[in-house]
Amino acid sequence: EYKKWRKTITNKCENCDICGIIFTDKIKKHAHHLDAWLLHPERRYDIKNGVCLCQNCHQEYHSSQGNGTNTERDYIIYKSLKREL
Repeated sequence: EYKKWRKTITNKCENCDICGIIFTDKIKKHAHHLDAWLLHPERRYDIKNGVCLCQNCHQEYHSSQGNGTNTERDYIIYKSLKREL
C-alpha cells in the first residue's frame, strides 16, 4: 500500500514543492508525508497527505524539523519561511 501511495504522489508532480526545481533523471522525486507516518496512521495512505520534494529539500526539512512528529501545519510554515529566503 505504501508503494502505491508513493507512486501516486510522485507521478502527479514535475517539480519540488519547496524549491521548485524540475525533476530529471538526476534529480529524484521523494514522496513526503505532510502529517507524519508515525503520528497519523489514519493518513498514511491518504493522497492529500503527500507532496514531492527533491532529495535536498527532503533532507533539510527532516534535519531541521525532525522525524515522526511533523504535521501538515509544520510543513506549511516551513515552506513559507523557505520561500521568503
